[in-house]
Amino acid sequence: MNSLPLCKMVPRVWWVGLLLLLGCDTQQRSAASQLDAELAAILETAPGRYAGVVPNRSDPPAMLYHTIEPVALPEHGETVLMHVISQTGFDDPTPFQQKFYAFDLSPDRTRNQMTSIVLMRASRWQPGQQLDESKLIRFPPECAIVWSRDERGLVARVQRGDCVYESKALGGPIEPDMTYVVTAESFGIQDLLYRSDGTLLTPGSGLIVSPRVPAP
Repeated sequence: MNSLPLCKMVPRVWWVGLLLLLGCDTQQRSAASQLDAELAAILETAPGRYAGVVPNRSDPPAMLYHTIEPVALPEHGETVLMHVISQTGFDDPTPFQQKFYAFDLSPDRTRNQMTSIVLMRASRWQPGQQLDESKLIRFPPECAIVWSRDERGLVARVQRGDCVYESKALGGPIEPDMTYVVTAESFGIQDLLYRSDGTLLTPGSGLIVSPRVPAP
């Protein structure tokens, strides 16, 4: 059987290896470009004001008001969104929750995700203020909120089973199951918290969708 001399085989092997490397590099660049485009869409679409009814909770039904805006909070991250949740109005001086989401900007990331801290039952945070550590809930890295797209829009999720965090305020270990859905017209939220025995901390209401409210 005829065979190529080694001196002719080496260049062929080198070219095959180079083509494989170029192909991998092209795929990586394409994936990074898609992630950057998705992140740009998130940061463009999510900010705004939203207001909607919370079903099945009270009569008359209660309202939820969401304000999402970019803020400078370098101790938490380079790109941060603040999410203020109130039950009385957009200008509530002591909102129910204030969440701060820091985005992962690593160039070699394989998905868009954000870590969060929550400021509970505190005066509305103002730029330049120090966060009150005694009222903060800090979520561990494994509780990062992961973004994707589906037929509903831009979707952020922490699924039950992804992580557990210890919360003195909530009485012990908590397992979150959380979904956000963002579109140009609305913001949806489902925030379920499970105790270590598998029971829900508060009853679920399904995805609560609040229409976008025009800026004043």
